[in-house]
Amino acid sequence: MTRRNPDWWQSISPHLDQVLEIQPEERSAWLATLRQRDAELADELESLLREHAVLAREGFLEDGVEAPSKYGSLVGTAVGAYTIVAPIGEGGMGTVWLGERTDGEIQRKVAIKLLAGGSYRQGWRDRFLRERQLLASLSHPSIVHLLDAGHVPDGRPYLVMEYVNGDPIDVYAARVSVGDRLNLFLRLCEGVSHAHQRLVIHRDLKPSNILVDSGGHPKVLDFGIAKLVDDAADATRTMDRLMTPAYASPEQRRSGAQTTATDIYSLGAVLYKLLTGQAPRQTSGAAGSSDTRADEVVPATHLNPSIPRDTDYILRKALRDEPEERYGSVDAFASDVRALLASKPVEARSGDTWYRARKFLQRNRVDLHGKTGCCRLCR
Repeated sequence: MTRRNPDWWQSISPHLDQVLEIQPEERSAWLATLRQRDAELADELESLLREHAVLAREGFLEDGVEAPSKYGSLVGTAVGAYTIVAPIGEGGMGTVWLGERTDGEIQRKVAIKLLAGGSYRQGWRDRFLRERQLLASLSHPSIVHLLDAGHVPDGRPYLVMEYVNGDPIDVYAARVSVGDRLNLFLRLCEGVSHAHQRLVIHRDLKPSNILVDSGGHPKVLDFGIAKLVDDAADATRTMDRLMTPAYASPEQRRSGAQTTATDIYSLGAVLYKLLTGQAPRQTSGAAGSSDTRADEVVPATHLNPSIPRDTDYILRKALRDEPEERYGSVDAFASDVRALLASKPVEARSGDTWYRARKFLQRNRVDLHGKTGCCRLCR
């Protein structure tokens, strides 16, 4: 790979990470859209993609990059008071391992996240250390617990978290009733609300970052691109583009200022997936582009007729393009979900007088014609 200075790599690497996540057959269109806004950046990325393809054909990536499947030498390695047992997964910034206590004092499985070694991405280290500090400030049953942290002998930082043996929340939700999905979502909201109360915005809430353990409890993972609410200087940096477009808010796709409303949008997208089996929108256009577009959201009840109609109003409010038009807080969002479960009026339809009157009659088992459920309006 062509040698470039570290500052250049720090600037270009988030864009490279993003384009590598796009299906190869879709990259040309993505680059064409980007080129309209930043031709130089598009040219650089196109060049890097060609180099990446050559390295992949030569087998360099498999031999030269630390991937869990190739990490046999690390199994049995001591990391602080723990021993690496097996690989769990990997991301752009590092790898996650199953570990256990070395001293034998207690038996406990843990997840060890280790920064990738030999990386040219200097910004990764700062972001990794930031994640450790943000996790240390949080303590909630719906957020993975930080247990320990330190550095391995070569200087790379690591963090030790509770090990969650579970499924992504959408996989788990597919096996349970709609009511159980909504209650599961409420427990997730409690964890995100806890983070917001401590001024932490996650910014990458998606099903794969939320695991459900054997007891049915959701656990939010991966605060790798989280930030503090009052850290305005970080609001529009290129690292913010390391998000997942299908669950990212419009302001993230535009690299605009981000607040707790950013997480509220992503929570809405997650809830939509739990209830319908698919993400609410398929985006097009390059991240950071002013012409980034998203398909219109199909009402959830069109995809899953078994859910209450009020669900559409709740999701529509959570998924508003304008942050100020969404719920004012995660707690307000959760309150409407609780109202939905209790068949009470939801605030998302607060301006609908007829709707509120009908809900009142339903709760008191009264209908408009004196016969329970006699017509569509009475149901």
